[in-house]
Order: sequence, then C-alpha cells, then structure tokens
Amino acid sequence: METPQQKQLRVDLEHRLVKDLEAMRDTLTHLSLMLHDLRFEVEVSQSPAAAQQASDCIARIQAREH
Repeated sequence: METPQQKQLRVDLEHRLVKDLEAMRDTLTHLSLMLHDLRFEVEVSQSPAAAQQASDCIARIQAREH
C-alpha cells in the first residue's frame, strides 16, 4: 500500500517526467527544423558557404550533446 508521501512523490516525478519529455520534444523539433533548413540551403545553392555553415552547426550541436 502506498503512503500519502510516496503517492505525492510519484505524482511529482510523473509531472517532472512529462515536463522533461516536452522539453526534449521541443528541442528535437527545433534541431530537426534547423537541420532541414541547412540541408535545403546546401542542396539548393550548392555553395561552399552553406556547406560550411551546416557543418559548423552540426559540430556545435554534437559538442553540446557531449
């Protein structure tokens, strides 16, 4: 049987998990859109500047993950 304290802790953890999942979803959506935009720039323009910008952005994102 769950004590009131345990129940409150479980509810608090559930709420935190939902908030964390929403934050991760928002971050992943933002990164996905950014990468799609950069890929479009590279494919359409085929310019070295766009390719370098995409590479720099991907490197920054990967550096933040580690």
